[in-house]
Amino acid sequence: MKHPLAPVADSAVTFRDPFRAPRRQVNRTVTLAREYELLRRTGRLEAFNPRVKDVHPCHVRRPGRESARAPRARRA
Repeated sequence: MKHPLAPVADSAVTFRDPFRAPRRQVNRTVTLAREYELLRRTGRLEAFNPRVKDVHPCHVRRPGRESARAPRARRA
């Protein structure tokens, strides 16, 4: 007899095994904080702010860089 699969809310899932739980803890406490800090420090975090316009880091000239990358052409 086949058992049908049903979606489950992610909040209803817990990992208590010795493999996944420690890895998720490291991701939650170290990796995400580090990624956030890198985004903030390099100015990329502002690209996600809808109130700030034209601040995508690849379009901003920075000291020591020869030129900023040109924006990609949009397809029609």
